[in-house]
Amino acid sequence: MPNNSRTYVFTDLDDTLIQTRGKVPDGYQADAAALDKDGAALSFICPHQQTLLRTLAQGGAMIIPVTGRNTDALQRVTLPFFQHYRIVSHGALILRADDTPCPEWLAHLARHHDLAQAQTLLDALNTQAWQIIDRLQLSARSRVITDQGVPAYLSIKTDCAAQGTQALDQLVAGLNAQRPADSRWHRNGRNLALRMPYTCKQEAVRFLLTLLNVGANDLTLGLGDSLTDLPFMRETHFALMPTGSQIDQELTAL
Repeated sequence: MPNNSRTYVFTDLDDTLIQTRGKVPDGYQADAAALDKDGAALSFICPHQQTLLRTLAQGGAMIIPVTGRNTDALQRVTLPFFQHYRIVSHGALILRADDTPCPEWLAHLARHHDLAQAQTLLDALNTQAWQIIDRLQLSARSRVITDQGVPAYLSIKTDCAAQGTQALDQLVAGLNAQRPADSRWHRNGRNLALRMPYTCKQEAVRFLLTLLNVGANDLTLGLGDSLTDLPFMRETHFALMPTGSQIDQELTAL
């Protein structure tokens, strides 16, 4: 029987396939995989991660990043494996291979969501976040991420490990009363994001599965490290995680 099955891989990037130098395990080789805005190496890939990507690519898989990075940050990823669609900004935007927005996705957003209202809400929440930071003298910073005209999420980061958890707890508590009921918090380490309802990796993956006409006999894989990756990973046949990841740690604690 001929096998006409196609393979689609939907994969998170940071802490799944690449990581900062400090997160490279001792004894592992690491090649530069992403640059900062000044062109210096920022994220790295280990041989076993390269082998996984190369094996999938040589098998004819369409490898689609599903990342919190915005368009600019994804363009600084130097790996050659992503030649098709890309899901960026935690799912707020789908890009074509040339990094232009997918018109079908933009039409979908326009039909179902008020982006102008979302931008206003995010700007107001950012102002409130800075008021909380200043009033409580928190070691944190806040900004609105808008990607190619699509308002995606509020990004809050803290650089202070000692007070990082407490600072983010205080910001969540202070912003909860004003945030939209259908928005969602995404928290990983010292990074916090308040995502708009359409800023959803799962919804974007589901949309692409339909757009690409993925059939019942095709193979789909989902790769991720974070608990918030699990919903999009469950849209695929097989879900893969790195050992030691946030998902793995949560399972270990059971």
